[in-house]
Amino acid sequence: MTTSETLSQYEKDMAAVTKNGIALDYVKIQTPEICLAAINQNPLALLYIKEQTPEICMAAVTQNGLALLYVKEKTPEICLAAVTQNNDAWKYIKDARTT
Repeated sequence: MTTSETLSQYEKDMAAVTKNGIALDYVKIQTPEICLAAINQNPLALLYIKEQTPEICMAAVTQNGLALLYVKEKTPEICLAAVTQNNDAWKYIKDARTT
């Protein structure tokens, strides 16, 4: 694949996730920029992110606390942000006594 073909695919992928974040499910090369664009369009696109980062997860839950359901590594900071955005997100936090 040449650089121009990669760039062209990047531009297509970016355009797709900017219109519909769930299109991230079909993106083969998920860059942090493409993932954030998908999250900005639809925080629940977090479900389709192959390599979640704390920053991407935080961006998702600050827009929609219920995206916490799809966070793989729930840190106290991410959980707090999720519950602050939507109090119903508490149901996606495991009780520490049961683990």
